[in-house]
Amino acid sequence: MQDKEKENTKRCKRCTLPDCLPSVNLDDNGICEHCKNYDLLVEKWEKTKVQKQKELVDIVDRIKRTNQKYDCLIPLSGGKDSTYSLYLFAKVYNLKCLCVTFDNGFLSEQAKKNIKSGAAAANADHIFFSINRNVLLRLYKLALQESSQFCSICMRGIEQCVEANRSNIPLIVTGNGARVDYLTFIPELFQSGDNNYFTKMIGESYLKKDAKILFENKRSLPYRCTREIYHFVKRIFMIPQKKLLKKTITSDIGYIDLYNYIDLPQNRMIEIIEREMGWSSSDEEIEHMDCLLHEMQHYVNALKFDEITLHTFHRSYLVRTGEITKEDALRLESEELKSPIQPKILNSFLKEIEMTKDDFLSSVKDWKKIDKFRSRDKRMDKLQ
Repeated sequence: MQDKEKENTKRCKRCTLPDCLPSVNLDDNGICEHCKNYDLLVEKWEKTKVQKQKELVDIVDRIKRTNQKYDCLIPLSGGKDSTYSLYLFAKVYNLKCLCVTFDNGFLSEQAKKNIKSGAAAANADHIFFSINRNVLLRLYKLALQESSQFCSICMRGIEQCVEANRSNIPLIVTGNGARVDYLTFIPELFQSGDNNYFTKMIGESYLKKDAKILFENKRSLPYRCTREIYHFVKRIFMIPQKKLLKKTITSDIGYIDLYNYIDLPQNRMIEIIEREMGWSSSDEEIEHMDCLLHEMQHYVNALKFDEITLHTFHRSYLVRTGEITKEDALRLESEELKSPIQPKILNSFLKEIEMTKDDFLSSVKDWKKIDKFRSRDKRMDKLQ
């Protein structure tokens, strides 16, 4: 039955995403909804990029007038995007930056070196935020069992790391952006660090007390409006962020994603941070080289659907942006489907969280489990 389903699988004629994913709705021309949404974002960017660059300068000018101890808080992972964010705001715009890092115990050694060298180059203060490792490992296991995913734990850790250290800092900057965020738009797989999602998943489990540090210190509504409501607004209605940031920059907290203001080729970005920030990658893996668990996330996704590999989503993004051809993506996907890749860290990770391979496989199969813990998403209604 499974082989027959694979034979009937159709792929987007542009980005190669397979329609085994419920959200991959192909139109009459064989183009998926994700490609069309991406085109809308690019079209919007082309029309507004000059305005957005001016807006960024205006935000920086207003930030400088707030006269706080720190102008800007940057979640720093040691990866290329957060390091470039630090470079831009500290060394180009001369803002006083505080960097924070959620240490999940699986930061790569190279990421740690990049964090240290980047903070030093930017003359920025830096704080590591971590929780008891045994609690964290049990949270990973619980998340896999309850929601079929586990990255929500780290996402919540990053959110709490920011919330715990953002007092009186007028601006938060991340290395994200709608045009480069290729997983957020896959509703059957996306997992957030939202406090409501996390607390629902923890429920009344034995970990509720031990994990309290990850859902305490709730912040005010203005911050949540800026952080969460804006994310909905920008991605669905694409209303200019300036209207939402205008008051919060001087009165509460402003929150911006870097790629909503810049458009810089990856090779140029890497060249700059290597020269200016002492950044480097430990091998050929540039994408998410900061976390040793990054392949685990993609492996978990691949186990949920036929025709999905560890690299399906990143390759489809590279096809959309013209960095690889559709033919190359299909060839690489075909090779990987014939010889599936298993993350090197899989066995040691399962040993650490005290989970058998069979329990792991049975826990991650049902993609619908994730939906019961998050706020109502109308996109999900279509997929049930």
